[in-house]
Amino acid sequence: MAIWDDGIKFPNIEAKTMGGEVFWENIEESGEYRLQKNIVFGNCRILNAENIRLDYGSETSMRAKFHQLVNKITHAVMGDVICVHRMAGGYDHYGVYKDDQCVYEYNLNKNAKRIDIHKVSLDEFVGKDKSYSILVFPECEGDPTKINISGKKRNFLGGYSIVSNEHLNESFLDIIMYISRLKNQNSEYHLYSPEETIKRAESKLGEREYNLFFNNCEHYAIWCKTGLWESHQIEGLVSKIRQFKRIAEGLIVH
Repeated sequence: MAIWDDGIKFPNIEAKTMGGEVFWENIEESGEYRLQKNIVFGNCRILNAENIRLDYGSETSMRAKFHQLVNKITHAVMGDVICVHRMAGGYDHYGVYKDDQCVYEYNLNKNAKRIDIHKVSLDEFVGKDKSYSILVFPECEGDPTKINISGKKRNFLGGYSIVSNEHLNESFLDIIMYISRLKNQNSEYHLYSPEETIKRAESKLGEREYNLFFNNCEHYAIWCKTGLWESHQIEGLVSKIRQFKRIAEGLIVH
């Protein structure tokens, strides 16, 4: 594991640089900030107009920090998709933010004692940690960038829980991905306005068709914002399980 991986990254010390004339390339620029990537090792850093290194780390974490600096994001605004870590970062829970008194979520409704789509306050949504992330979606289809408002780190699994794969055979994993593609075959990626996003979130209030693999909180929140029925969390989990299976099968063979 490289020293710039988020899990064991050393604290950044702001320092003057040469500006990256040799081993660095600019991958994003906005205002006084530049996001650079090392062409040899792949780690990234953020420089200001004076070529002072403000932070460094993995490309994913630095893209998130770069967007936070450029957009001066300090709090969710109406129409944002937000998420919080549950079970010490074992998984992420998603919702759609309207204001501090209204977040739409697909979760256990404590009043009705059932899982449905309902509204809670931001404090209820984030829980004891008082921290959450905002998803920034690209203009064209692609994975969103997560901006952590509190600065807390994700767990070493990247937010995905370890789930026993004893009963998750390859056929079932294929079914999960197939149904996901099937749901999106007639859909196109579209970034809805804040007002449209909230209207879409409202339209499903009371729904009680939750399914961990095919219709979870992330599916709902991303659909409200983009029109696509996706769960990057489930896709990542499927990928990890397949990797574990290949490693285990290799150990058994050899």
